[in-house]
Amino acid sequence: MSNDSFTADISNTDMNTCKDVCLRNCSCKAALFRSGLNSFTGDCYLPSEIFSLANNEKDKTRYDFQEFIKIQEPEPAVHIPKIFLNGVILGSIIGSSIFGIIIEITVFIFWKKKRKTNEEEEDYLDHVPGISTKFPYDDLKVATENFTKKLGE
Repeated sequence: MSNDSFTADISNTDMNTCKDVCLRNCSCKAALFRSGLNSFTGDCYLPSEIFSLANNEKDKTRYDFQEFIKIQEPEPAVHIPKIFLNGVILGSIIGSSIFGIIIEITVFIFWKKKRKTNEEEEDYLDHVPGISTKFPYDDLKVATENFTKKLGE
């Protein structure tokens, strides 16, 4: 690489500033910092394409080159705090339990109302003239000797 083959993007800067400028620029792939042998300031090159680098012989060029190639780190996994997860799990369990209890109470109330309605209808039918008498199943089983004998004959 010849010393004047391209122009500096930032002149009279330090090495850290050169690196930071490249890190903040998405299209920057590398930062080259060229300074005098005993100098902390120099030129910053931000090539948009990476090229092959030649060996810098300091005693001939009288420059010190530092190259920083930017590599992309994988994005860290989203960290969800354990306390939040525990709260979500606990809230789901409690919410589901309460919902289940409400469903059970609702079903019980409807069942109770239906049973009460059926009993009222049965009581009403007991007072209607001409309706035959009702007998419990166990009484009929005993009276017919396990349903082997006909009644009323």
